[in-house]
Amino acid sequence: MKHPGDYITESQARAIINNACNIKYKALFSILWDTGARIGEVLKIRKKDIDKDKCMITMPIEKRKGNLTKTVPVTKETMDLIEEYLKRWRVLNRNAIGDEKELLFPCSYKTVYEELEVMCRKAGVKFGRGGVHFHSFRHGFAVRFIKKCFELGQAANPYYQMVLRDILGHSSVSMTEKYVHVPTDMMKSTYNKIIGNKGDIDDEDKGV
Repeated sequence: MKHPGDYITESQARAIINNACNIKYKALFSILWDTGARIGEVLKIRKKDIDKDKCMITMPIEKRKGNLTKTVPVTKETMDLIEEYLKRWRVLNRNAIGDEKELLFPCSYKTVYEELEVMCRKAGVKFGRGGVHFHSFRHGFAVRFIKKCFELGQAANPYYQMVLRDILGHSSVSMTEKYVHVPTDMMKSTYNKIIGNKGDIDDEDKGV
């Protein structure tokens, strides 16, 4: 990764998540990867905000005026992790007091940051300045979503753009467009499909 804000690939995300010290952090970072949520949003999720049957999670939207929330989907794999974690919640969060007992992840930003550093080191992925940080998961999710839209031929479909907008919690599609950049590999692949290799010569150039 060249600088903070660059996205991480799925293989990097999986490697990091698989090196979590316990199921608590495995569930937390799986939510980040599945939803593109900000770390502050995930740390405010309450246990009652989890809809196991629908595989949906409700969370606050940061950086927006008003007490807004969003309800976003997660994969069955991540929901299974959350359910398993909830069975061990009391043991893993025995020091939680007061309102913290309502939270899914009653821990501080600093604690999670330090855990991410350890996870990255174990996974062999650069951490911090010039490497992975919390927002890398948000960018990675957005890029993964866009890649899939390209594969489905739906990159310009306004419905898909609105879905990404709502999942990320942006106020407008234009904000989402400014936020997400086309990854180099996707740009190259699209270019080759449209323009082709430099060695290709059109019939017109051949004088046909």
